[in-house]
Amino acid sequence: MRCMHFVKTQPIVVALFAFLLGGIFSSLRTLGAVANPGDDLNAILSSLPAGGTLIINSGTYPQVINKIPSGVSSLSPTLVQSAPGATVITNGLDIYSRSFITVRGLIFNGYPNHVGRSSTTDAPATFITLENAVARNWVGGGSGGAGFNVGVRQSGVSSNIRLLNCSAINNGSNKLDHGVYISSRDNLVDGGKYSQNFGHGIHVYSDTGGATNGTVIRNAEASDNGSFGIGLYAGTNLVAQNNRVFKNGQQQASGGIAIRYGGSGTVSGNSFANNGATEIWIESGPTMVENNCVDPAKIKNVSGGTLKNNSLTACGLPPPTNVDVSQQTPPTEQQTSQPSGPSTSQVAIPFLIAGVIGAALLLGD
Repeated sequence: MRCMHFVKTQPIVVALFAFLLGGIFSSLRTLGAVANPGDDLNAILSSLPAGGTLIINSGTYPQVINKIPSGVSSLSPTLVQSAPGATVITNGLDIYSRSFITVRGLIFNGYPNHVGRSSTTDAPATFITLENAVARNWVGGGSGGAGFNVGVRQSGVSSNIRLLNCSAINNGSNKLDHGVYISSRDNLVDGGKYSQNFGHGIHVYSDTGGATNGTVIRNAEASDNGSFGIGLYAGTNLVAQNNRVFKNGQQQASGGIAIRYGGSGTVSGNSFANNGATEIWIESGPTMVENNCVDPAKIKNVSGGTLKNNSLTACGLPPPTNVDVSQQTPPTEQQTSQPSGPSTSQVAIPFLIAGVIGAALLLGD
């Protein structure tokens, strides 16, 4: 009877173990690779599969990262990140004509990082997330660049590029050099610090009408920048919400937040203090300016603005808000955001369960 039982259950055991082995190899493929100082990151990335992961250990890597492969989908992006607790410094980052990528926890030193495309005839970069990344110490030169250049040569393209809890610090050498320069549609800056940049902290602009539509700047700190802390230009449905904006524009007689050059949208819930000539400058619209913590006398409403409930009441400058990305709803290709990649435990758990069941069946036989 026991032999008969073994014959009946053997195909099930074999199938379960085949599934388990396939899961192990799939997990290893998804985990990808680990890099250490002295390694060529681009050489490793060139062999990384779509949706794979590169973990980078502490150290300085004197190269521009430019070989990250596209991910599989918004639910299975390619992930490049620093190891837990690691400090990883690289020369810079270029992501051209790729999709479904998350880069997390890297410091880019002295380079104008790019996400976009090399030519307007190339495929655009879409669904790219930079999280807890820092762009610092780019010398600039007045060419209209930034520490983070978002949507390069993608004017009017729905790009879905996100900066989550990132920072752009001490970039540029004249007013055309910014912390962040966004020139495409449907992008998000959420959290982070944009400070001590020669031009704008965050500059949303393209010379193509409607090119920056749907871009949102929220929960960020824009401080000590030479020009405006945040400039929203040349697009509709532009949003600046719940930002801390202070000590901007003192070198260039500008100020806190501006909507100009055909831009329109909403400026709401922001806190302002000690900006230059004006705290809020509205020169195009329709634009709603409401519930901001600001001296109403320092709102310059040249045209297009509707003002509502702006005052100095409860006008403290609370600590900057960082985004808890773990609480964000995972988006899809149809949404304007992209999640982080699956964790090792998420990948491995189903196969671990299969292995336990298989082992139990073998013991039973």
